[in-house]
Amino acid sequence: MYPGVSNTSGVKQQTDKNYGPFKVVFTCNLNAVTQYRIYKNLSSSVQPWLVGSLVIGRQDPLSGFLVTDSAFEAEFNKEQNLKSGAKVFAAAVTRKFLVSKQVHKEFGDGDKLDQLVLHIQSQNKMCTYFLTQLGFDRD
Repeated sequence: MYPGVSNTSGVKQQTDKNYGPFKVVFTCNLNAVTQYRIYKNLSSSVQPWLVGSLVIGRQDPLSGFLVTDSAFEAEFNKEQNLKSGAKVFAAAVTRKFLVSKQVHKEFGDGDKLDQLVLHIQSQNKMCTYFLTQLGFDRD
């Protein structure tokens, strides 16, 4: 993983500087696979499980077409993260923006909400276990 400020679009739009070019490479990969499938008289419908291959660059199992460009590696590498950070006057190697009230908090940020969620999750697992042991169906 490379340093990069995540989850801060409302603060500095740093990640937007990466996502634009990322989407361009992804769209080119999608277009190449689709065109090759059409050329081979195969279905041009791309299933959701293939999206990862278009992001990181892998072989399309249906057509055999090799996606050689990794959209993720091209736009979320260390150099690109630092470059996009510089464009918005952000130091990409810091986490300072994550403490902003404008940044959406997520599980794993290490705050009091994490402790509450972990407690609720623990209680939920225990209750689910007991109900299952008593013969209740989870579905």
